[in-house]
Order: sequence, then C-alpha cells, then structure tokens
Amino acid sequence: KAYEKRLKGKMGKKEQMRAAHHYAIYQALILKLKKDDIKRVEKEVREDKSNYTLAAFPYHYFGNNNFLPRDNYLLEKANIDKIKHIPTIIIQGQYDMITPAFKAYELHKALPNSELHMTVAGHYSFDKENVKKTIYATEKFKKLK
Repeated sequence: KAYEKRLKGKMGKKEQMRAAHHYAIYQALILKLKKDDIKRVEKEVREDKSNYTLAAFPYHYFGNNNFLPRDNYLLEKANIDKIKHIPTIIIQGQYDMITPAFKAYELHKALPNSELHMTVAGHYSFDKENVKKTIYATEKFKKLK
C-alpha cells in the first residue's frame, strides 16, 4: 500500500518518479543471469524515460491478481481442459528470480502436449540459453503448419 501510494502519485510527482526509478533499478538487477554493474544500471535507468511504465505495468497486473478470479485459475481442470490440446513449449530460467520455476513445472504437468525446457538463465528473454530455446520453439512451431 505504501508503494501504491507513491506510484499512483498520491505523494506528489517527485515521489512517484522516485518510486518508479527504484523499481526499474530493482527489476534490471534481478532480471538477468549474469550480475550487472549497478553503476551502469543506475545510469541507464536515470536516462530512461520509460521507468514509470516499467513500474506501473506489472504493478497494475499483480495488484489485480493478473485479472484472474483466483490463484492457480489456469491450472484448474475446467480451464486446463480448454487448452491441453495446444502444443506448448515452456522455457523457464532456472535462476529466474521473478517467475518461480515450480510454476512452469506445474503448468507442464497439467499440459500433456507441452515440453518444459529449464535453461541456465534468469527471467531475461535475451539470456543466451533462453534465446537458444526460443529459436528452437520457433523452428518447431514453423514445422507444424
């Protein structure tokens, strides 16, 4: 609630931008597998004009439970049955500090037409192993036409 008050501007524009700035630094530092230089990240964030969007977007979704009626909604039988026939490739960085790996595993177990690829990566889609598996998935889906 304290962060929400700041991010929504209830404590003034300066505090709103400060909250967005700190969130952008936090996100950038936990996103990648390899440790980033904090001074470089702070400089990039300071020069980036999209900090507010970067902070507001996930807050909007997570603050509203991703607009789903309850936790694990997708994994409920009635819902998973609607999509279980769709070929699915799940790429999950084993060092992802944003999305827990056990969630990818739960989804994989519920979807019989899925492949789960655990990569030596973080959440960042451009971590080397995530890129490799994304290319693999793209090539595999191209062949399904």
